[in-house]
Amino acid sequence: MKVDVVGRSMIGSELLRRIPEAQEGSYMSDGLIDGIRRLTSFRVVEGFPLVLWVGRSEADILGTYWRNSYSYRLGACGLSLFILIVVLVSVRHRKRLELAREELHASEAVTREKSHELQLTLDHMSQGIMMIDKDETVALMNRRQ
Repeated sequence: MKVDVVGRSMIGSELLRRIPEAQEGSYMSDGLIDGIRRLTSFRVVEGFPLVLWVGRSEADILGTYWRNSYSYRLGACGLSLFILIVVLVSVRHRKRLELAREELHASEAVTREKSHELQLTLDHMSQGIMMIDKDETVALMNRRQ
């Protein structure tokens, strides 16, 4: 749709409101002339009564993003799901390690207690006992003479 803007008044336009504030800048125009939103940039040319004013439609700038936004969102959801799964697996693994550590400590305590009981038994026997393992080394011996 081609709209003839030559000869139209610019009074009250966003451009004329911004020029006194800054010699250059950008803003999103509302598309009052032809209904197309544009990213508009301007720059006042020093020494001349001239303003360079360029606009590019929002569809031109963001079109690729809009076309691919579904893929971007799907990728973000997939990555978030992957991270969540990794975190859950890590938490589960850590709980298993803690449980195994607790079982190991309990087993060590039982083993120490049994070892202590065996040593007490050997120390209070009236006979001498010596146990030799398969490599013919003394594995256990009480101190009786």
